[in-house]
Amino acid sequence: MRNGGVVGVRRTASTTGIACVCLLALRGGFVFAQTNPSGGSARSPEVPGWVSELRDPDPAVRVRAAEALAGAGDQASAALPALVGALRDTDPLVREHAAKALFALGRGGEALLPLLLPLLQDGAGDTRSVTAYVLFRLGPAAAEAAMALGKALGDEDFLVRVNAALALGRLGPAAQPALPAMLAALNDRDEQVRAIVAEELGVLGPVSGDAVQALLRALHDPSEDVRVAAAQALANADPQGGEAARALLELASAGSAGPRASAANALGRLGRAARAVLPDLIAALAHPDREARSLAIQTLGRLGPEAGEAVPALRRSLSDDDRIIREWAILALGKVGPAAVEAEADLCRLLANEAADGRWLAAEALGRLGPRALNAVPALRHAFGDRNANVRLSAAFALYALTQDAEALSSLTKAVEDREAWLRRRSILYLGELRPAVRGAAGVLRRALSDPLPMLRVEAALALWRVDGDGEAPVACLVRELAASSPMVRLRVAEALSEMGPAARNAVPALTWTLHDPDWAVRCVAAHALVAIGR
Repeated sequence: MRNGGVVGVRRTASTTGIACVCLLALRGGFVFAQTNPSGGSARSPEVPGWVSELRDPDPAVRVRAAEALAGAGDQASAALPALVGALRDTDPLVREHAAKALFALGRGGEALLPLLLPLLQDGAGDTRSVTAYVLFRLGPAAAEAAMALGKALGDEDFLVRVNAALALGRLGPAAQPALPAMLAALNDRDEQVRAIVAEELGVLGPVSGDAVQALLRALHDPSEDVRVAAAQALANADPQGGEAARALLELASAGSAGPRASAANALGRLGRAARAVLPDLIAALAHPDREARSLAIQTLGRLGPEAGEAVPALRRSLSDDDRIIREWAILALGKVGPAAVEAEADLCRLLANEAADGRWLAAEALGRLGPRALNAVPALRHAFGDRNANVRLSAAFALYALTQDAEALSSLTKAVEDREAWLRRRSILYLGELRPAVRGAAGVLRRALSDPLPMLRVEAALALWRVDGDGEAPVACLVRELAASSPMVRLRVAEALSEMGPAARNAVPALTWTLHDPDWAVRCVAAHALVAIGR
């Protein structure tokens, strides 16, 4: 805590591969906090009266006026200059509610920027910090503030630097004019600032060679948070990836679990560029250390079709002494897809062996090998009658994927309404993967939007959008689930909305509020979803 302010700590969501930072609280209270020390509500009947009260010597009166204006919506537009002035108020709750009102009024940003930018030079650190935070909330609408925010990265006040870094990240590629300042901030004395800047460099998309070199150096930062953020950013900032891939492989092969997992995930996101280290990953599949083999095989799975050269080694991993490695090998072959068709016979043998591990994974993988795997159809038809429900369901998915078998599709759609929750979930996921090929399943997926389990409603919403492309009902469902009590549900909702991109525009207001979710991972993915949607 500094001067009464609370600062969020950067974390990494390794399960989603997204690094994030807990959003800052303004000094003296969180933005949008529901506290009001006066215990009352505004009594002034109109905006001019509230504006007048913003100048009252009594802090309680100013708080009530600012709170009233924050709830007045567009009607408070006439108060815009006064609200900007209130960002300088000595009372933190006045600043808080003034900021809230400006968020509501500043959706276009054009009218606000000329008033806000001078405040980044204000003599009071509190004012500079809250101004940078307002610019963060404006997001892409604050594009013209990029240079000013870049300058704020050198501010003496820690909160100003952090909020400026967050605001630049919301600008995405429009933050490129501030790139030199962001690179300089990678040497900031505070590790949280370095970590945020490293993360936001990845949001800028492809950047100059100087930026890539700076991120490569950041992989050796003394702070684990910075190393993790730099690893994630490199996957976005260096699409050619040769040097980045080698540096990420080095980071993934040493150190603690957090950076290793993040580096491996970033390697997987490099896609084709990660081919530069394919020989190293393939060699690691024969490493005597189980963790090294696990890391390599999971990374190869993330590379998907780009890991085609690894198929012979992955086939050998099907006989690994470790059961988990064997199952990861099956999963990886399925993710490689049609390029792994030479593993068809291996997978069929696994499927036919009732004592083998991962039979259902083998059926699932066969369905992802594409039309050249039609020789697997007899084995899949046999498995379609297996006594193991897991195997039957995966065989139905594979049969439909390869042959559009009507009975297999019927089995998948019936499972969506099974009394067993795990069967419902798997069938929903499979239908979503099959996408428009199962457009006829849209009806059952619409009914699944009312499933008793929140997570299944979320998966059904995403699957429905994938199947028929209509985002209205899925987005409405997902917005409702953002109020779920479980942070895992809210996290999955944000991930789904991020995948939907512009089709999820109706979710922007709810996602904006979710930037203040109690769970840091939810806040992070919500921020990335807003970027994907185009806000």
